[in-house]
Amino acid sequence: MPYRKSPIQIDQIYHLYNRGVDKNNIFFQKSDWEHFYHKMQYYFKPKHVSVLAYCLMPNHFHLLIEVHSEQIISKVLQPFFASYVTSVNKYHQRVGPLFQGPFKSKEVDSDQSLIHLSRYIHRNPVEAGIITDINEWRYSSYPVYSGQKNDEFIKTDLILSIMGGVILYEKFVLDYSKNELDKNLTIDH
Repeated sequence: MPYRKSPIQIDQIYHLYNRGVDKNNIFFQKSDWEHFYHKMQYYFKPKHVSVLAYCLMPNHFHLLIEVHSEQIISKVLQPFFASYVTSVNKYHQRVGPLFQGPFKSKEVDSDQSLIHLSRYIHRNPVEAGIITDINEWRYSSYPVYSGQKNDEFIKTDLILSIMGGVILYEKFVLDYSKNELDKNLTIDH
């Protein structure tokens, strides 16, 4: 993996994202989405990283993580992405890169940025026009935040405590205004 301009630091929160080569899909069928999530559960161990939020889209992904280990790149991210690409290439009989270069990372430096970014991540399928009801998207952590699904892998406590609980977080996500978004924390589609 190429040298990162700004290294990922321990005890920091990051927005990680990437998309497919030429904006092509990185998920081709239902089992790919599930495989990516299961690989996250396998590689993203609590001693290394906590997953605060995620959303998987047809041609890209968003991960909001809190880093707990200096070995996040070598022990978690490199093997995770390599394993997913290898699996997809083998299963779909394809060759070559799946992602458009190395993953991108942006440090989240305030509670305000954290909550706005979590909303951006969760609303991604609605804003992309894939669905109209945020609760319809199966491939995000929003159902965990809204209390519709129990998943201990997703660490909701930090964001929900900042927001004052599930009800206020749901209202925040649903009462979205594009003007409130910090463009420095998001991905260009």
